[in-house]
Amino acid sequence: MTGEVTWLLDDAYAGKDTAAPYQWTVTATTGSHKLKARWVTDASTGATASVTADFTVTASPPTPSVGRGLPSPPPRRPDHHRASRPHAGRLIDIGAMGRNP
Repeated sequence: MTGEVTWLLDDAYAGKDTAAPYQWTVTATTGSHKLKARWVTDASTGATASVTADFTVTASPPTPSVGRGLPSPPPRRPDHHRASRPHAGRLIDIGAMGRNP
């Protein structure tokens, strides 16, 4: 090995790394791609070797904005023994269960 690796993305030159560890950051569009690393194995003959990795880039889901712009819930009162829940389109006071609404 001559000490450098040439990187090709979809058979187009993407860059060169001249120092170990040989690595390259790739930015690719959505879809299927091939990343090839090619290096010279014998400088006297120009012989090369390569390895190819197939990969697919998918569209990333939108980042949720949880809690942004929403008011904080009121603090819970530990001594509050009544609660309400929806029932048939109206609120039923659980503390009043057994009484005629």
